[in-house]
Amino acid sequence: MTINEVKTLFEEIADIADLSDTTFYILANNAEEDLEDERDWRILRIRDASTVTRTAGDTYLTSHNLPSDFNSAHKVYVGTNEDEWDEIPIDMAREYKDSNGYFYVDYSTSPAKIYFCGTATETETVTLFYKKRTTELAD
Repeated sequence: MTINEVKTLFEEIADIADLSDTTFYILANNAEEDLEDERDWRILRIRDASTVTRTAGDTYLTSHNLPSDFNSAHKVYVGTNEDEWDEIPIDMAREYKDSNGYFYVDYSTSPAKIYFCGTATETETVTLFYKKRTTELAD
């Protein structure tokens, strides 16, 4: 089905004579976002080892931009040994500030930012496995 066929079907089901394209795309994108958030679909998982690097001297206050399609973290590995780090809520950052092995994400920024607890002593590659946001529907 094309997007125009979906719009026509929606207009018929909802008994709406002439739904504006703007309103339709707002509704369709909201529905798509809700559906993606409800399920842990593997097709939405991405591996990225090129976006984030933790460098010597980074602290729990050092922010790193996440990819623009980032929705939520699935797994995060840091360093050459690829140790898995655990996500903590942003409001717990001060309690874990000196503890390696933990990270938090500020989802309120665009793009979202990731922070690593503890202090980095060397440059480390970060491998992210994350759930992506799909591209918005458009005509």
